[in-house]
Amino acid sequence: MWITIYLLTVTGLHNEDLFNILFGFFLTSLFILMIFLELYKFKLEIPHKILNYGWKGVLLILCAGIFWLVTEKLCSYHFIIKYLFGHAFWHIGVGLGGYYITLIPLYLYQKNTFSNIKTLLGIPYLENNYPLVM
Repeated sequence: MWITIYLLTVTGLHNEDLFNILFGFFLTSLFILMIFLELYKFKLEIPHKILNYGWKGVLLILCAGIFWLVTEKLCSYHFIIKYLFGHAFWHIGVGLGGYYITLIPLYLYQKNTFSNIKTLLGIPYLENNYPLVM
């Protein structure tokens, strides 16, 4: 949560280089999460289809980030390519990728797998006491 607030603050200050670095850390954390889930998929009983959604989300966010960097750095004089096409693809890619990644915690919550993660990691505050309303 704090990284999101910080990313929004940095974006509001128009410090694009710092934003790019922080976005790289964010993407790295998603990649580490997916590797963790791949390593413990049998203990957590996560189907391959759900993990594929997560990898698809990481790939979409990665492609959107690369596209954003390319259009920001190489297309500084072409307003239409930089802001209409490049910026739109950034938002679509990050939004769709984020949707695919959020399917994983929703699945884990529905299947009450957080207790397995709590046992696996030894984290005492992961509880599933509240029903998810959809």
